[in-house]
Amino acid sequence: MTTKKTTNRPVFAASKSASESDNKALGARFTAFAALKEAGVTIDSIKGNGADYADFKEGILIGWQGAAFAKKFLSTSDGKAILTGRKIVGQNAFEPVTKAKEDWARDVSGRVGKFRGYYAEWVAPAVAVDPAAPDAAPDAVTDPAAPDAVTDPAAPVAAPAAKRKSGTKKSLKERIVHDTGAMAAAIVTNAKSDRRAMDVDHKGIMIAFNRVLELCGEKPVVLKS
Repeated sequence: MTTKKTTNRPVFAASKSASESDNKALGARFTAFAALKEAGVTIDSIKGNGADYADFKEGILIGWQGAAFAKKFLSTSDGKAILTGRKIVGQNAFEPVTKAKEDWARDVSGRVGKFRGYYAEWVAPAVAVDPAAPDAAPDAVTDPAAPDAVTDPAAPVAAPAAKRKSGTKKSLKERIVHDTGAMAAAIVTNAKSDRRAMDVDHKGIMIAFNRVLELCGEKPVVLKS
């Protein structure tokens, strides 16, 4: 049985949530990625011929441009038709943008690919770096104790470093937010699980994680009781 056939469409809901988060709301994005992982989403399943691709793409589109635009976009077959969407200019701030359907289609494909890449980076297994190697990138090291640091060994490994320009590295802040957000998302997932850990103070740990995110200028990750 695949999660795609469930009535509440968890893949759509999670991808929509991820797409709604701007570049500064990484904590919210990682929570959405944890929901995708819990729903059984793999990198292959959200590629063009994957079982979860349609829900993933629709969620990304609606989270980015809204339901009204998505309805017009999906029902318009003429590539030259002019559609008015929105450009994100700040948190909850937009300005109108008008383009042809075919141009929007390229933008949608690009955004879907970008978020698939973000997800691939989030689920990528830890990569050990030789500290003695002069060219070792410090951002490639992931805390092996982090709950989401190791994934299914059979899953394809997408190396985020390969997409970066040679010599560029994540900032310390970006690395802290990535690892803290990933662990906070794991706490949320575990708290909702039937196998909820009994030796962990979920609320206490989440308070600490959210304090770190707050110090980095990020929004807190919500842990519902």
